[in-house]
Amino acid sequence: MSDAEAPRSAPPQNLDEAGSVVRGAEPAPATTVLRHMVYGSGLTHPLDYLVLLHALFRLETSEPFTPRDIWRDLQAEGIRSAKNSSELVGRDAVYAAFKRIIDARFIRRTSEGGGPGRFGRTRYELYRQPAYNPEYAPPSEPWDPTEDPAFPHVGAPCPGTPEAEKADTKTAGGAASRNAGRGVTGSGVPGRGRPPIPPGRAASGVPGSGGALPPHPPGGGGGSPSSPN
Repeated sequence: MSDAEAPRSAPPQNLDEAGSVVRGAEPAPATTVLRHMVYGSGLTHPLDYLVLLHALFRLETSEPFTPRDIWRDLQAEGIRSAKNSSELVGRDAVYAAFKRIIDARFIRRTSEGGGPGRFGRTRYELYRQPAYNPEYAPPSEPWDPTEDPAFPHVGAPCPGTPEAEKADTKTAGGAASRNAGRGVTGSGVPGRGRPPIPPGRAASGVPGSGGALPPHPPGGGGGSPSSPN
């Protein structure tokens, strides 16, 4: 007997097989915090993250909530004002955080039920990923990593390399050498340059190489010395 010919059993009593399944109204045990919510989110105030996290937890319960509810939640938890630690966080500060979250495209403000001459009801759509927000638009000019001051630009010597040491020790008006044992007289680096000649010594510093003049005769004469008889 095929499945098509098998008799269908009736559903249990009081069970609507076409009924929809929805989330029950219960506190959310956990919520997901994605990397883009912290890095590159555009949120610059610590309160922004508190408001966003509380909104995400509220979202998990599938119960509608308002910005005022988030403010009351923060006050109930004892969150202090950034301006005065002796006071609880104020309503204006929380609402300003909501505005920054909207600007960051985590929340989209819409209106429904409006008509000519009357305002509709405001609705806030919360997105975990701003890219799904219909009002989201990628930046027209992507961020260039070379704009970071710490980026190693081409041609700049890296710290600890001979090129960096050369740039640090080079003196004005003289070209420093990278090779050990080479340089000009008077170099401040031990082992570099020619040794100084002691006073009164006109001979070359290299043994066997004569650069010295023959001795002058007594009396300071300028002629050549006479040959011995």
